Amino acid sequence: MGKPWFQLKELAEKHNIVALSSNYSLYDDMSNQFIAILRDYSPNGETYSIDDSFLSLNGLSKLGPTATDMG
Repeated sequence: MGKPWFQLKELAEKHNIVALSSNYSLYDDMSNQFIAILRDYSPNGETYSIDDSFLSLNGLSKLGPTATDMG
């Protein structure tokens, strides 16, 4: 389990560590844009979480010929 910032602040300052807050709205927006790009290549995908997705590589014709097409 992590410690609260107030317990680590002095140690962080001693080692010149900078802690920044996250921007989850921006992260969510970027995640959705990336997932949309993935779906342009394959509709057979599944979004698992905000930063995890699974994508079927079957039928990726936009990337070029398949190994079968090339013989």
